[in-house]
Amino acid sequence: MCELRNFYGNAAGTRLFFNERDSDVSIRVEWEGQKWQFPGHKLVLCIMSDVFRTMLETDMIEKNSNTITIKDCSPFAVKQFL
Repeated sequence: MCELRNFYGNAAGTRLFFNERDSDVSIRVEWEGQKWQFPGHKLVLCIMSDVFRTMLETDMIEKNSNTITIKDCSPFAVKQFL
């Protein structure tokens, strides 16, 4: 089981979440034939989730493309997760 840590529960975290200019990874969500995209920050994702850390720090597609694709999950759920 992966452990999640609360980061965006403060004003600085909220501002960081909405900061597309300084993001260094893209989270793409594909759900019910539609696509959404959220900006992300590798450092924050790696701190928050060991799964994201593995994806972004080992020789996986996500590390090389700077894109994480999540399929069959509601964009609203992904946004809550982020």
